[in-house]
This record gives sequence, structure tokens and C-alpha cells, in this order.
Amino acid sequence: MHYIDIDASTETFSSSSADLILPDCSSITFAGLYWGGAISSTNSRFKDKNKIKLKKPGATAYIDLTADKTWGGQSFKDITSIVKLSQPSNGTFTVANVVADEGVVNVYAGWTIVIAYKHDLMPLRNLSVFEGLVGINFLSNVEFSISGFFSPPNGPVNFDFGFVAYDGDRSYSGDYLEINNQKVFDSAHNSDNLFNSSITNNGEVVQSRNPAYNNTLGYESSIIHLNNADFRYLKNGARSALINLDTDIESYLIGVLTASIDIYNPNIQLSHQYRNISKYGISVQAGETVELQYDLKNTGNDGSTNTVFIDTIPSLFAYVKGSIEVQDINGNWKALSDQSVDDAGEYMEAGRRVLVRLGEGANASRGGAVPADGQLKVRYKMQLIDDAELLGCAPAPVSKYGWLQYSGNVNPDKSWKVASDKAFSQYDCSGVRSPLVLALEPPLPPGDLNLTFYCPVSVADLALPKGYSLYKEDNTTASRGMPMPVAKISESGTYKAYRRLAAGCEFSYTIRVNMASIGIAAQPAPRKIVEGKSAEFSVETSGPDVKYQWQEDSGYDSWTDIPGATDRILTLRSVSLSKNRSRYRALISNPCGQKLVSYAVLLNVVESEEGTLFVPNAFRPNSAVEELTHFIVKGRKLSRWQMRVYNKWDQLIWETTKLNPDGSPAEGWDGKIGGQDAAQGIYLWAISAVFCDGSEWQGMSFNQSAPRKTGIVYLIR
Repeated sequence: MHYIDIDASTETFSSSSADLILPDCSSITFAGLYWGGAISSTNSRFKDKNKIKLKKPGATAYIDLTADKTWGGQSFKDITSIVKLSQPSNGTFTVANVVADEGVVNVYAGWTIVIAYKHDLMPLRNLSVFEGLVGINFLSNVEFSISGFFSPPNGPVNFDFGFVAYDGDRSYSGDYLEINNQKVFDSAHNSDNLFNSSITNNGEVVQSRNPAYNNTLGYESSIIHLNNADFRYLKNGARSALINLDTDIESYLIGVLTASIDIYNPNIQLSHQYRNISKYGISVQAGETVELQYDLKNTGNDGSTNTVFIDTIPSLFAYVKGSIEVQDINGNWKALSDQSVDDAGEYMEAGRRVLVRLGEGANASRGGAVPADGQLKVRYKMQLIDDAELLGCAPAPVSKYGWLQYSGNVNPDKSWKVASDKAFSQYDCSGVRSPLVLALEPPLPPGDLNLTFYCPVSVADLALPKGYSLYKEDNTTASRGMPMPVAKISESGTYKAYRRLAAGCEFSYTIRVNMASIGIAAQPAPRKIVEGKSAEFSVETSGPDVKYQWQEDSGYDSWTDIPGATDRILTLRSVSLSKNRSRYRALISNPCGQKLVSYAVLLNVVESEEGTLFVPNAFRPNSAVEELTHFIVKGRKLSRWQMRVYNKWDQLIWETTKLNPDGSPAEGWDGKIGGQDAAQGIYLWAISAVFCDGSEWQGMSFNQSAPRKTGIVYLIR
């Protein structure tokens, strides 16, 4: 046998590691380090068998430890304070320099840290750790009782049993452990070979260690979740259990035994949370509404009775009427009234208290029952006051508790008593139950303003923050020692908005006012259009609340309003030639009576110059109608063009680029190829053309298809 040494440190001759993985928000109440192995007195390190090195998660250096107790080949050190101070407590623990013999056969060694921890949302259990060192062989057995617990008088009894053992060989059977005369076993341990050199949890080999050997060759550290469905190991109402360690053949040693047994009582955990329903995020501003939710879970074995939830609305908030809801054990939400006589919920205005009687059988007069493992939820809404400055003078944040009262059977004496509990933050893992903290978002102090008005304005229309009055900065008129507030702003100047809540709690900001006039920033411009098209005139102005009225000159500066033309932009559609040389202008005004007139602008309307091109799809050279004897394209106002005709083998057989003086195509194909009549059939054409206005012909569209510059023509004989 040889030492395992996983680190690269020169100060260690042996080292190995294992990971601690506790649920979030767990708090450690006990941590004991046990180590030992087969060691002879002739070993050069024998005198150091009670010394060891420990490296905490995240640490780079070892801590030197000396055992608090030693029993022959096993030592123990209480490391509770060390582990509690470890940040984080979860992670990899490395233990080094466990002394044992090496270079010979039939030796063993190992270490285990036994952790007892608390978690508020897990069931309460009785935890026991038994330590020492005892050898078991076929000539002797050990029998003793464990006590100090009281199992549930009815319902399931969950029971976990753990052990640290030495020299339990996998290949030898006959060793066993009995609880109340029933052998202990699971999928990783045979009932007649319980100590088989394995490190397991609930029948699974623990992999979160280095090295993670399946067979540890003589070292055992396991927790077995006993199958106690038939109460073979522990019955209802049990206060003790008989433990028997025995063997028929193989010898082994037991160093640690642990027991975790259900106890009987209601244990209701009340956690809380809130959300801002006015916006995303949890901080709350003036006037916003929050929904508070309290989650209740009975993690005990007994149901509670007379279960009542009570909460108080903080002074800065107002209860939202009719918002109390409760979720039953089936997950269904039910709305409750605010009255005290009709259902299980009520809001008491005098004490600003929300009260909900919870669970089965709850009504308007008494609290209900919450069964073991039962879960309920309560929620309601409240609104923060909308006075930002008053909030600015108030302390923040707001801390509050919700309360839960209930009765229940308390282990182990079966007496009834009233229990009460505060709601605690579900995000708090300190072990100390903390209040719900509402994060109030402090109001931003009002900032100075620069305002421009085009009309006199009432101060009431300025929408000053609540409680503010407006004063002229140089106003010295006093009323009871204070300047007279301004009721209307009709001139430029500097003003002061001011509010005083109490001594030392005053708020003010400056408003600088500019009384301005409306103006024309951009005049309308003349337009030239083609008949049938639309014409558009626009004017740019400065100032709010501007009104527009466009006018047309009916002759000799006789201006008349155009009906409906009251926008910044005047649009004239499908303009005819008769509107040529017409004039237009805009009248501009605001509610204060300020008026402006824009420039008068001229509209020129010219005859249409739009070009066209149409391609026929058939022709007949022998037709009596002259127009049908040639494949000729119809068009006008073309500046240049080209048409080519191809046969079905894609051979060019005719082309033209000739135009008449008016821009129309000058010639067409007569249906001949090299002076000979072409056969009847389909021929291909390709055209490119540009109109006089510079635009390019886009092509022909057939049966609503996209325009194409190629197509077919039928030659008919």
C-alpha cells in the first residue's frame, strides 16, 4: 500500500480532497474532522498520528491541526469554527498527512468531515453523532441504544443512518449492522456485507472527491437512506432505537455513527417577496404600486391549526382596496374581500392591518389548518404616496415584517402551544431572519428649467410638482413675511418654484421664461409641374399651437381660403393646365392672436411630356389591314431605342434603331428573313429604350407580371 498525494506541495506526504455541496442558504452548526488508519508503533511518523493538515475552499495554504481526541487509530478535531468562517463554506476541502503504514499489505487509512447543517425550508430532524473507536469480530459484538428523539406518532418516519468504518473488505461477507433487529442495507451495501470499502450516499458512489475510487481498500464513509416504509427500523412514536454491530466472519472497526430522524411538529416557514407592478425592477417611486407576496410552507410532520397571517401597511403606503388574494394547497388563487364578516380575509382600517385566516376550514372567525408539507401563498397590493418631496424628507428604505400565528403539536411532549413567526427575506442566507426591505427610489431634486411661451400662461397650467408655488425672483411684495406667489406668467424673466415642508426640508428650483413670437423659418417655394401631376407647397414655422390656412389668388390680389387646406403642407392633386400661373400663400396664426402671412408663390403647369411604348403580341403579313402586316412597336417621345428579333434557335433575324422626328418607332419587321417569308410561329424580341425625359423604359407587363424587356410575338400566315 502507498500514500495518495494529489497536491504538488513539498510539505505533504499524503493528500486527497472532497467537495462540500450544501443547498443555498444553509448554515453549518457542527463540523467534525475524523481521520485514522492502520499504523504500527514502529512507524517513524507514529508520534504525529494525531496531527493533520487542512486546506479550506479557496485557500492556498494548509492549516496545521492537532486532534482534540484520539481513540487508538482514529483522531478527531472539532473544526466547526473553521468551516463557519470559510467563505464560501461550499467547495473543495483538502486534507493532508494522514499517517498510516505503507509498503505492506492489509492496511487502510482515510478521513471524513461530518457536517450538521440547518436550512429553514427543510424539515426539522433529530441529528446525532456517535464517535469513538470499537473493533468488531466474530467473538464480540457491540449493542447500544440511541435516544433523545420522538418519531412522528403517525405518518411516515424518515430515517438516515451513516457510519465511518475501517478494515471492511469488499471480498469478505458476514459483517452487518442491525437497527431494532433489522439489518441495514441499500443498493450499494449487501445486508451481509455492509462494510465493503465504499464511499456512498443513498446507494450512489460519491464522485465529488479526488481520488474517487469505487473501492477504497478498507475505508468506509457512507450515508444510507433507510427504506422505512413498513416501519421495520423505526415505528411511529418511537423514543429510542437498538443498534447492534456484529459479524459472522470478518473483523472491522467503527469510528463514527450518525442518525437523522424525523421529529413531530408543525414548522411553518414564512418567506416574502415583492414586485413593482408599475414598471420592471423592484425599486419604488412616488405613486407606484407594489404587490407583496408571502409564501408559507409547513416543513414539519404535523399540521398546524388556528393559522393566521397578519401584516401592517407602512405609513408611506396606502392599501389597494380589494387586492387580498390567497392560494390554496391546490395552487388556485382566490380573491378575498376587505370585510371582517364574509370570508377569511379582511383589512382593518384602524390599525392599517391585513389579516388572512389560512388553510382548510378557515372562515371569518377562526384560522384554518395547514397540513404537513402544505404550501399556501398570500398576496396583496399597496401604493406608495405620490408626493415625491414628502418621500424625500422621509427615511428610506422601508423595513417591515409580516407575522404568522399558529398552534401545533410540539415534539416530544405532545403538548399544544401557540407559535408565532416573522416573515423573513427569501434572499437572506445569514441565518438571522430579516424584514422585508422595500427599496424606495429617492426622487430626483427638481432641476432648473428654461421655458419659452408664445402666450401668457397660468401657473396652474405649468403642472408644478405637488405643493410648489411660483414667485418672481425680484418680487418684494410681502404677505405675512413671504413674497406674493405669481398666478400668471405674461412676461420674460426669472422665477423661483419653492416648497417648504418642515425646518430643514425645503425644495426650490429656477424657471427662466422667454416670451416669444411665432415666426416663419422657411417660406414656400414656386413649383413647376406637368399637367395631371400633383403640386405641393410647404411652410416651416417656429412656435407651438400654430394654425394654418392656405389661400389662392383668384385675380388681382383677391385671396380666398382653400377649403380644408389647414396643414403645414398644401397638396394640389391632378392639376390641370387651367391652373397655370396660379398663386398661393399661407396664413399663420396662434391662439394668442399673433398672425403672419407667407410669401405668395407661383405655380407653373406645362403640357405633359410623358413618353410611351407598347409592343403588340402578333401580326399577319398577308392581312388586308395594312397596320397588321408588320410587327411594329407603338411609342412616343423616345430619344433612342433598339429592337431585335430572334428565331427559336436564338439567331438574330432582324433589328432596328430608327425613330421618327416625334420620337416614335420608324419601322417594323415585315415577317421576312433574307427576303424570304418566315415560317408561321413564335419569334422572340428584345427592346431597350430611353425617353426624352431621360427615364428608361422598364418593359412590358403581361397578365399583371413584372415588366420585362423581352417577349414573344406570333407570326400568323
